[in-house]
Amino acid sequence: MPRHGIDSVVVPGVVDAWDALLKRAGTLTFKELLQPAADLAACGFAVSERIQRDWVHGAPVLALDVDSAKTYLVDGKPPAIYSVFRNPDLARTFRILQAQGRDGFYKGEIGAGLLAKSRALGGTLDEADLEAARADWVAPISTAYHGYEVYEFPPSTQGFAVLEMLNILEVAASRLGLDLKTLGPKSPLYWHLLVEAKKLAYADLYAYNADPQFEPIPLSKLNSKSYAAELCGKIDLRKAHTPLAQTISLAAQLLRERHSTRDFDDQQPITIAELSRFLDGAARVQSNWTTTLDPGGGGPTLAYTSRPYPSGGSSYELELYLAVDKCEGLERGFYHYDPAEHALMPIATRPQEFEALLKGAEQAMGAAAVPQILITIAARFGRISWKYSSIAYALILKDVGVLLQTLYLMATDLGLGGCAIGTTNIDLFEKMTGIEFHIEGAVGQFALGRGAKSAASDSRSDH
Repeated sequence: MPRHGIDSVVVPGVVDAWDALLKRAGTLTFKELLQPAADLAACGFAVSERIQRDWVHGAPVLALDVDSAKTYLVDGKPPAIYSVFRNPDLARTFRILQAQGRDGFYKGEIGAGLLAKSRALGGTLDEADLEAARADWVAPISTAYHGYEVYEFPPSTQGFAVLEMLNILEVAASRLGLDLKTLGPKSPLYWHLLVEAKKLAYADLYAYNADPQFEPIPLSKLNSKSYAAELCGKIDLRKAHTPLAQTISLAAQLLRERHSTRDFDDQQPITIAELSRFLDGAARVQSNWTTTLDPGGGGPTLAYTSRPYPSGGSSYELELYLAVDKCEGLERGFYHYDPAEHALMPIATRPQEFEALLKGAEQAMGAAAVPQILITIAARFGRISWKYSSIAYALILKDVGVLLQTLYLMATDLGLGGCAIGTTNIDLFEKMTGIEFHIEGAVGQFALGRGAKSAASDSRSDH
């Protein structure tokens, strides 16, 4: 999951949680409960040293979004220490909740604003997500610490890290012959043990914490005294330890998650914003450069580009043509992608040829319907054959493989589905583009769209 951006945003459940708590155990109304918060947002508060330091740390991220900068930055900068910061928009939000309660958020103006912002940033939240938002009553997790039972919320919160730290402190202090109460906060060993326990627990937090609906979390192990005893061996009272979290890189995670999707959700098709991000990340020209063919002899100057995927000799002979069946915000039709301008150029085709292209992909995938978008990869042979005449076609096929993997990874990163297709119709492509096959010919295809929610990862062999 990315650290920043709309793809990390989920529907807030806290308002529903407030509503559920009030109905089960509350004696006050939304109006009474939120009045102090509304007053504080409207009248403001003094920015302390600690708050201002955190604000400075987050300012570069806030500045990336116009609305965030307008709300939380003053003339493009964090508010000054001891200045009074007011947030009238937040105060207005609280007043809507005071007047309308839970529905003011999930069914009213606040939810509508949330969806509008999500769509503007290419997000996928919709009305159904707001409607389905419900706070869960969950069983707490706990551990015993020196006779006290300590309770925390289960994942996906970070609560288990607190319990793991307490277990480490209880077991390690005894094994190391230390008593935290006797040492007290004036002792360096006191803080050393606390910090080391926290580092070990946070390594597990980063490695294991997730949404338990989608990822199993070994809570019984992480919350056990025996596991804490294993970790104690990593604590050295003479020096700090840097635990290695059992995590993998984002690239490795994408490679593991990559799979072929052959069934797509045509009720919620891919959007034009998602398609734009997909093409931007996978195929857009990133930079241009030139070189002289014969530096010593005054030869012609050659122009080259750089793109997200490598290409033999920077030839970038591959072009993308999109047959769009279903894409929210984009008309059904056949397009050529211009990677320099990041634009789709429509190409007029005969309806029967367009349908035949999509149907061919459906049959090649063994799917139940045509893909939402079918990308045909075509090679402009002259771009590479002038330099690598004897191995040109071999290089083209290698470049196709590299590009297909890039398309897969970009689709996976955006939460979309993709499927490489090993067959193409060269004659049909020539008819649709009007380009003779020996000048530019189809060499591969890739189906793209929003995968059907009910479909699990397809384990059939990738083409």
